[in-house]
Amino acid sequence: MFLKNRNRVFSGAFFVFVLANCATGNLTITGKPYPALSEVDPIDVILRAAPDYQVEQIGIVEVKCGEMSDCIEYVKEKARENGADVMILAQSGTVTSVQYRPGMNVGNTSTPGHMSTTTDQIQTWEISKKVKNTVLDSKR
Repeated sequence: MFLKNRNRVFSGAFFVFVLANCATGNLTITGKPYPALSEVDPIDVILRAAPDYQVEQIGIVEVKCGEMSDCIEYVKEKARENGADVMILAQSGTVTSVQYRPGMNVGNTSTPGHMSTTTDQIQTWEISKKVKNTVLDSKR
């Protein structure tokens, strides 16, 4: 019986861990999508700067995550699916959620309530394709 309950606790803890380390978001296509990239194709990740080359915007990704690395992986997935080889962080902020669970009164016994907070990052990314400058490329 102990082993059976222990397995339930472990699988429940694993489920919470998996949920805590993921990102959610949405993609708005603003340009022309391209064929998908493979997992090994490089994607430039640019934080708070303009690239030193021209890009063609494919879309805007809005994402909510607990860790920056989770956001980046989520956006990379959306970039690859739409053929984007550049990700540019356009905006970043945080949001804090507060949850309160009231206590209980049973007979002469009471349990206190419980308050918890979670802080997530909210980010907006531009996914784009590098523009090949045929005039400059032909002179090289």
